[in-house]
Amino acid sequence: MGLGVYYFFFTNEGNSKNPVGEYLPFGQPENEPDDVSKPENNFVGPETTNPDALDNNVSTSTENGSSSEKSSGEFILLTSASVAGFNANTDPETGTTTVRYIEKDQGYIYETELIKADKTRISDTEIPNVYDAYWSTNGKYVLTRYLGSDGRTIKDYLVDLASYTSSEDYALDGTFLDDNIKDVARRPGAIQALSLTETDSGSVISRLNFNSARSTRLFTSRFSEWDIAWPSQSTVSLTTRPSQEIPGYLYRLTVGSSKLVKILDGINGLTTLASPDFRHVLYSKSTQQSFNFYLYNTKTEESRLIPQKTLPEKCVWQDSEIFYCAVPKNIPSAEYPDDWYQGQSSFIDRIMRFDVNDLSDPEVYELGASIDATRLNISGGYVFFLGRNNSSLWARKIKP
Repeated sequence: MGLGVYYFFFTNEGNSKNPVGEYLPFGQPENEPDDVSKPENNFVGPETTNPDALDNNVSTSTENGSSSEKSSGEFILLTSASVAGFNANTDPETGTTTVRYIEKDQGYIYETELIKADKTRISDTEIPNVYDAYWSTNGKYVLTRYLGSDGRTIKDYLVDLASYTSSEDYALDGTFLDDNIKDVARRPGAIQALSLTETDSGSVISRLNFNSARSTRLFTSRFSEWDIAWPSQSTVSLTTRPSQEIPGYLYRLTVGSSKLVKILDGINGLTTLASPDFRHVLYSKSTQQSFNFYLYNTKTEESRLIPQKTLPEKCVWQDSEIFYCAVPKNIPSAEYPDDWYQGQSSFIDRIMRFDVNDLSDPEVYELGASIDATRLNISGGYVFFLGRNNSSLWARKIKP
């Protein structure tokens, strides 16, 4: 994996340090995984292969539904430095939203309150060239990832901030995990994450406890090219890593079970994002020089085309019915998702709020800058995201 990681993270023009969550090597299983339960049928709804047949230009609206344009105010640049990963938490008693983030270049960790202009550097310990970081949802632990001195090995270092207080100098403490973890997915509302590690016979998915730095094997597979996600406590999603020319598959895995259930199959360029209850799945499908965007109902096995198309990687579920997406104003002709992953194609986005019960009229939140947004997170009435081109950290006020 080392050479592939080096090429995609460090040699792409204009995008020299892509987060690992944005690197999806391409491939498909020669054979379907063992113990796969298949649905009787998968209905895929209407689509278009013409990239101009569906444009992303919709009228903006205020929260009360009038036709006036939503204000571009309350749009905040938290830092222009390149950020490897961040976490936003809102105190339920005070309503104060605190953001912690780690910079890429030197690995310094900062903390700031959303409404304040100042920031506090939590640690002076340098972790050079951190290209990716995954925070626990309570912001007390962060898994940092950087390339080792040999230029090939991915080092995985779990930082413990549980004992940090702002009143004293903090000596950074942490634990090295196994090298070359291939993918990470944190569990919402918990201090756990999933890790994917490649083996000689395939791959292993393990459950990592941030507070103890201990891992428990959860699932083994003869296939290794997975994108993993953990939408709910009991459910894991596994999607084969995508390419425009390769059919993709989505499976559901129940925690504590070794049985995969096929949800979607045979969809070129498939990328996905499941709702917390796994009743709905956002997914994209490659078309000629473009892609389409769908909402799939896992109960009825029906898909609905979403005209305001984007990639699921640019979305976040607020709950099981509401989701927000960074939606491109225009989509350049390209091979998706390949060209977007490799930095050959870029977007200018605005934020949209969708309701699964009515996809026809999403609320629109304009951004005050030209941003290709990714890694969305919601907290305290704001959606937070990174600008993909330079990894700057932003926040946009949304509907409470």
